[in-house]
Amino acid sequence: MIARLLGTLLLALLPAAAAADGGHAEHEGAAPLGTGGTVTVQGYQVELLAHPSPLAPDRSSQLVAKVLRSSDLAPVTGGRVLVGFAPAGAALDPEPATERTWAGQYAIAASPSKPGAHQVRVVLAELEGRRFEPPLVVDFPISVARASSGMGAVAWTVIALVAGIGVLAISAVRLRARTGAPAGEALDLLRVRWLRRLLTSRALQPSLQIPLLALMAVVVLLGFYDVQDGGTNLATKLTWTIWWAGIIFTFVLAGRVWCLACPFGALNEWTARLAAPLRRLPKPFRNLWSSCSPGPTSSWAWSALPW
Repeated sequence: MIARLLGTLLLALLPAAAAADGGHAEHEGAAPLGTGGTVTVQGYQVELLAHPSPLAPDRSSQLVAKVLRSSDLAPVTGGRVLVGFAPAGAALDPEPATERTWAGQYAIAASPSKPGAHQVRVVLAELEGRRFEPPLVVDFPISVARASSGMGAVAWTVIALVAGIGVLAISAVRLRARTGAPAGEALDLLRVRWLRRLLTSRALQPSLQIPLLALMAVVVLLGFYDVQDGGTNLATKLTWTIWWAGIIFTFVLAGRVWCLACPFGALNEWTARLAAPLRRLPKPFRNLWSSCSPGPTSSWAWSALPW
């Protein structure tokens, strides 16, 4: 039991440590930085971001220049962008920025040595095949905060997890004593009357699936109508950053409890029931190949065909 709890604690700490160290920056949203907001210049929007944010002395960060086309807010890829960073009043020497995984975001490493006022210069030398002579220059005044003396994300995560595991352990002991469960046997939650009535109710699963199905429809609409940028689109953040990570933790902590409420499973089950009289395929198609081939075929079509 103790080994299982410690293993769960370790698995839960891995993403927190990665976030604290700035790992997998391509999947984490960089926060807006500077007081200039979004600057528009010759048909392009330039926004300054930082990851992690805010900037702090002696902490490695990335300064990110996010470049969008003003007309449709599409990210501008394949450009030549330079970014310079220095204390206020010091000479700026912009260096070529590397385009990140999220298209239209150009980043350089930054590690300020002291707090206070700083400046960032973004130089647009070439975008979408257009070479600018002279280059387009955008300056952002920013402030570097003093280093925080409080506990970091990992420490707070450890405290929260230890407290949560302690509460669960105490609750399990009390429940075992109340239900008279024999020592050494697994705790049967169905011994609790109200919990048994809840879990065996026919209305439980639909009451969870229907609201989640409505929420899924909203997320799909956000994917189409929100900003068409993977780094800022709300549907991308809700699915890949929150939902997907949440599923991993539910598997570790509670098994397949998510499958009870999964809206995708609900759609599959309801469609199968409606199509039951029509779903008997001809005999040549009733095999493993017909069920497995649509996945690889659709993946090939997505990557190979000119959409």
